[in-house]
Amino acid sequence: MPRAAAWNPPCRARALLAAGLACLPLASLAAEPFSAGLLFRVAKPGVPPSFVFGTVHVADPRVLELAPPVAQAFRASRAFAAELALDALIDPRLADAEALPAGGSLATLVGEPAFGRIAAQLVAQGVPAAAVDRMKPWAALVRVSRVDVPPDAATLDQKLLAMARARRLPVVPLEWADEQIAAFDTVPVETQVALLRHAVIDRDALGATSQATVEAWLRRDLAAIARAGERIGARYPHVARHYRVLEKHIVANRTLLMHHRLILPLREGGLFVAVGASHLPGDKGLLRLLAKDGYTVTREW
Repeated sequence: MPRAAAWNPPCRARALLAAGLACLPLASLAAEPFSAGLLFRVAKPGVPPSFVFGTVHVADPRVLELAPPVAQAFRASRAFAAELALDALIDPRLADAEALPAGGSLATLVGEPAFGRIAAQLVAQGVPAAAVDRMKPWAALVRVSRVDVPPDAATLDQKLLAMARARRLPVVPLEWADEQIAAFDTVPVETQVALLRHAVIDRDALGATSQATVEAWLRRDLAAIARAGERIGARYPHVARHYRVLEKHIVANRTLLMHHRLILPLREGGLFVAVGASHLPGDKGLLRLLAKDGYTVTREW
């Protein structure tokens, strides 16, 4: 099967790759510790405090208005740490990274009628029909999971990055695009295919899950966000283990990388860190990892 021409979508449409899965219930971490709150003060004696803010990767207008404590912490910061280096997503080589090896076929992997539904949704998003069959299952999953998201809508993460640039703050990327792609590539193909089928067959259920996740975020309920994967696994037992696998690769493993990238910048203090809220709670969450480093982590909001 000849290789289709690489599809290189606009940077805004690409946005955060993992953010495309914001509507999926990735987290299944234990709710304790740090089960509530979205803004946390991270401090050591003799170092200006830093702040960690848990975001939700959606363009819902309800999440875009910064609460006064968050805005105040942002204004007090000297540098901004972003979950992903968004500029790296302009690299045209990323289109090849999202394509199956030569001879691969998404239609063969997922079968009909699922592929027909996938193709219809992606073509409606502007993906060329010829490119759909060449996409890796995770790449298709990212896009079909963006439930009713306008292509040019800015997420909370993008708003914060724009604010940091307007203030000319140094931007510290906690992950590069190739690293995020590598994280997705490590997810077993069986899991990618199962979750892609689930996303198109049970699309309405995932839309409801998306709303529940946003509402939990608005309540600053990290415990509810952490239990989302368990809830959908109970409703759809045939994909429960696949959500656990996805959580390991896309939440837990990436949390470790973010923690590693924060070690040096936090020593200078005055850092405002914005990462998805699912990376914060639990014994293996980012906040507990920072506490183990000797920082005092306290809820601010």
